[in-house]
Amino acid sequence: VTGNSGYAISFDAVDYFVFGGFKSPQIRNQERLWSVKPGENGDFELDELPNINTVPFMLSVPKSSVKGEPPFPVVIYFHGTNSSRIEGLILAQELADQGIALISFDQVGHGPVIRNYKTFDQDNADYGSVLAVVPTLIARLIAPHRPRAVIAHDGCVGKDGAGIAGLWYLEALGIPAAAADGMTAELGNGIDLYETGLISRVNILAERAGVLEGMTVKEASVVLLENDPGDVTAGTKIRRESVATSDTGREIIVTDSIVFALPEDSNNVLVTAGHTGRSGAKFLLEVSPHGFICSDGGMSKNNAGIAGLKITDEHGLAGACCDAWSAPVGDAFKAYSEGRISACNQTARERGVAVGMTVQEAALKLLSEVEA
Repeated sequence: VTGNSGYAISFDAVDYFVFGGFKSPQIRNQERLWSVKPGENGDFELDELPNINTVPFMLSVPKSSVKGEPPFPVVIYFHGTNSSRIEGLILAQELADQGIALISFDQVGHGPVIRNYKTFDQDNADYGSVLAVVPTLIARLIAPHRPRAVIAHDGCVGKDGAGIAGLWYLEALGIPAAAADGMTAELGNGIDLYETGLISRVNILAERAGVLEGMTVKEASVVLLENDPGDVTAGTKIRRESVATSDTGREIIVTDSIVFALPEDSNNVLVTAGHTGRSGAKFLLEVSPHGFICSDGGMSKNNAGIAGLKITDEHGLAGACCDAWSAPVGDAFKAYSEGRISACNQTARERGVAVGMTVQEAALKLLSEVEA
């Protein structure tokens, strides 16, 4: 793993990592004071029954070598203030090279949280960039083992979408992956993730295997185990679905880009997820659909993200834009299910499309026939 500082760390001597959690009594009370008192014979008594908490841990297991075979000796690593069990990665390789396993766990009130992600690497040069790459670190650790599929915690997504960044790292490597909603499963507790987690995000390979957002982790695990995601090589993966048909045979086609349109789409309404800038307008005019909805790309400087609305309007092509803050750019299916209209041209307004309307409502308006 290499970060901005140029510091690199490898795990050639590590066979695998285990991330999990164990149950432990919390013997501090609500005032964060130790709720114990000396008893007889040197024992200690609790003032109140303790709560049972899950303590996240990370375990590195070395490869078998001339330095050692299982069972391996184990070093218990205690991380520093404001850090987490992930800090143990710094020593994992060195210890594994000597045939020693390492286990580290989060101290009370600690965990893998980086308050200033962008400056952490520079502020902690002595530690290299181990913690600076936490968002994709787990994906990078998993990838060399080429699992059939991966389900992990989404870390409540977090700043810059860091908690789910590994989904697309794994997608590029041909590995189906999904993330579970951070409020449905405990961090660092694989058992709880499996038993109570609900899927919040998927990469396209997991989606092709049949995993859906909202599905339980248990269900998703079976789906990934039993179903084939299809082509997992790098390259474009075209998604296309007809979601509605009018009485006259026109369809609402959902596909991620206008470049995926087919000749017959001149008869249909296209819901895509690319921007509606000048370059996008060129493709829209080539296809000339009955109507279209694309992303506004966040509008951009000088409203360049919707410049294509005027161009297409001049050619009598009805079109509208999905607010990029209501649905992600590049995902037409979320645009159709979650998006809202942020702009439209006059031709679309004449068919009843209005700003603020859902993408589904707007698509149905565009599907209507135009009176001669």
